[in-house]
Amino acid sequence: MKKSILLIFGLLFTLNSFASDPLDEFQDKFSLGMAYNIGPENLLSFFLPKLSLTYYMPHQNYETYCGIDASMWAIMAFNYSFGAYYGIRKELVTFDTSIAYWRFPYQNSFDGWEGPYSNITLNPKIGLKYKWFWFKAGPSFPLNREFPDNSNSWNSFDLSEFQSYNFEIAVHIPFVIPNMKKINEFNNRQK
Repeated sequence: MKKSILLIFGLLFTLNSFASDPLDEFQDKFSLGMAYNIGPENLLSFFLPKLSLTYYMPHQNYETYCGIDASMWAIMAFNYSFGAYYGIRKELVTFDTSIAYWRFPYQNSFDGWEGPYSNITLNPKIGLKYKWFWFKAGPSFPLNREFPDNSNSWNSFDLSEFQSYNFEIAVHIPFVIPNMKKINEFNNRQK
């Protein structure tokens, strides 16, 4: 019970510190995200969800952010993806672009899927971010696609016809880390 109360106070303290205050310049703001995604960027991330780490850079009237993400699918067949993104946020509206790599390694399954298959995409997305929740959607543009002709069930699988848009719903939990370099600079100026 005591651990639960401490955890709740810790979360409240983190959320409170995520609000703007005079000490913002001495903190680096991050969030850990878990997302359900469908689209060429990750193909499908539901079990297990896509995980991400985002760094936020506040400006006077907006904030920019950048991050990395990774996902894998472990039901019936195995595939994985990872990517990097950069974006801008003004109040509730976000716009970001990611570059992602998706891979289905060689597998000998009962359906005859063989592989390997891979896909590199450029994914601009517009979104709405409210507190911890973030919904994003946008088109996907293939940069490189390797789907060799094999006599198996994936031969008829064309990613461009199957889906050309990404949809994502995520939960991002904010946290802050003290920026020791800025704190030391401030302390040295005070001497």
